[in-house]
Amino acid sequence: MADRLITVIVPVYNTPLEYMDPFFESLKKLSCRDFDLIIANDGSSEECVKYLKEKEKEFDHCILICLEHRGVSATRNKALEIVKSDYVAFADADDEISPYFIEKGIEYIRQFDPDIIYSSITFVPDTKETKQSGTEVELFCGKEEIKTVKKKLLNIASESDDYCILGTPCGRLYRTEIVREAGFDEDVRYYEDQLFNRKAIDLSNRIVVVPDAWYFYIQHSDSSLHKAYNSGYYEKMMPFLNSSMILDKNEDEQIQMGMRQNYLHILYSIINYDLVCSKNGFTEDRNQLKKIAESEVFKDTISAYDFHTKGTRFIDVLNIKMFRMKLYGLVLLEKKLYYLMKRNKI
Repeated sequence: MADRLITVIVPVYNTPLEYMDPFFESLKKLSCRDFDLIIANDGSSEECVKYLKEKEKEFDHCILICLEHRGVSATRNKALEIVKSDYVAFADADDEISPYFIEKGIEYIRQFDPDIIYSSITFVPDTKETKQSGTEVELFCGKEEIKTVKKKLLNIASESDDYCILGTPCGRLYRTEIVREAGFDEDVRYYEDQLFNRKAIDLSNRIVVVPDAWYFYIQHSDSSLHKAYNSGYYEKMMPFLNSSMILDKNEDEQIQMGMRQNYLHILYSIINYDLVCSKNGFTEDRNQLKKIAESEVFKDTISAYDFHTKGTRFIDVLNIKMFRMKLYGLVLLEKKLYYLMKRNKI
C-alpha cells in the first residue's frame, strides 16, 4: 500500500452481505479516492471472506487482513499496526459514508493540522433527538479548550452547550500516532468507543469539530446493539465502568461529579434490564440490587453524589437517599411500579 494522508479501517464480523453492498458502494462514490483502505476480517464465515476478497479487488489501494475472531477492538488494533498514513478513520461495514468525507477531511487537515476531527453523524432512520455538532467549524486548542470537547463527549453539559459528541470513532479523523497510543481496550465490549475517544482527547492538542455530516449510521432492526442489553447488563457494563473510574481519578471535580450522574443513569438501566422484569423472586432481586449498589463504582456514586449537580431530578434525590439508607427493596419497588405505570400508560 502506498503512503496516503488517510487510511479507512473497516472491521467485519459476519456482516450480512446485503448490508455491506451499500457501504462499499458509498466508498466508490467518494469524490476523492486518494485513501488507503484496510478491510479487517474478524474471523468471519467462508462466504463472508469470499465476498470481502472480491471487494478487495474493486479498490486500488485496498488490503484485506484475516484474523481469528477476537472482537472489534482487537481487530481495529491489529489493523492499526499496518497503517502508513498520517491520519486514520474507522467505519462499520453496515453503514454508509458521505461522498465528501475524504475530500473535506483533507481540506480541514491542511487548514488546521488537527489531532482529531469530530464530524456530525446522521441516523437512518432518524430516531435521535441529540444534536451531534454545532453549526460552524470550531477549533479547540490547549488544556482548557480540549476539556470542553471531553465534556461534550461525556455528556457533561454546561449552560452554553448546544450539542454533544457521540463516543463512536466512525466517520471521524484521528492522527494515527494518537490512535495507536490510545488504543482500543480489548477487555471492554460495551462503551469501549467512549473510553477510546476519552483517551484520544487527553492525548490531543488541537481538535476540530465540524458541522459536516460525514457518516450515516444505519439502524438495522437485527443489529447486535439492539440485542445487547436485554439481559446480564450488569456483567456486561462492569469492565467499562471499572476502566472509566480509573480515568476519573485524573479528572477535575466537575467532570467527576458529571460522571457520577452518568453512572447513576447506568445503575437505573441495570435495574430496568436485569431486575424489573426478572423472573426471580423479589427477595433474590433485592439481594442482587444490594450487590450491585455496593460494588465500587456505584458505592462511590451513591456516597459522593452532589444533589446540586446540573440535571439532577427529584427522583434521583429520592433514589440516592434510599440507597444511602440501604432501602434496596423500596428502590426496586419504585422501579417496578414505574415500569408497570409506563407499560399501562397510567
